[in-house]
Amino acid sequence: MTVVAALLHEGKVWMGADSLSTFSDGTKLSGQEKLWIRENSGESWLFGSAGNKLFGQMVRYEADLPSEKPGDNLLDYLVTKWAHPFREKVADRKGLLDNDGKIRGGGEVLIGLRGQLFLMVGFGIFPVREPFRAIGIGEGPAFGVLHFTQGSGLEPEKRLRAAVTAASELQQAVDDNCYLLSV
Repeated sequence: MTVVAALLHEGKVWMGADSLSTFSDGTKLSGQEKLWIRENSGESWLFGSAGNKLFGQMVRYEADLPSEKPGDNLLDYLVTKWAHPFREKVADRKGLLDNDGKIRGGGEVLIGLRGQLFLMVGFGIFPVREPFRAIGIGEGPAFGVLHFTQGSGLEPEKRLRAAVTAASELQQAVDDNCYLLSV
């Protein structure tokens, strides 16, 4: 389980995440990376993953970034040039999809690109309309902190650390080790 929190600040996308992974058999591993940056055509993409760990690993290591540079319509680009080819690539992966073609155990990914934030749920991509978002089991507490601190003048790092800390205090499957990245 996890929490990934994201916010927009002065043209940049910031993300913070805890480092605990909990498995169905009760095993817990700390120090897990849930945020990463990939470079493509001179642009930095920021990712944060929650839910199905296999899905997160596949997004990180197997989803090819398109060779062409994005145009002005980032949503169209992400759906047609990135998510759709990725789905075709992994559609036959055993253990990832259930009989209805849905990701087992869910899978959410926050994507930051060009100062914009997008949410990938399964293989669908959606623009985030608010200047902040959280995903994972700690989504509620983290989202509340981000909402409450919006316009407070706090730096992004402090807001994200507070969001992860709140999630860790209210969810056993979230730890308070906060990792931060921005693009």
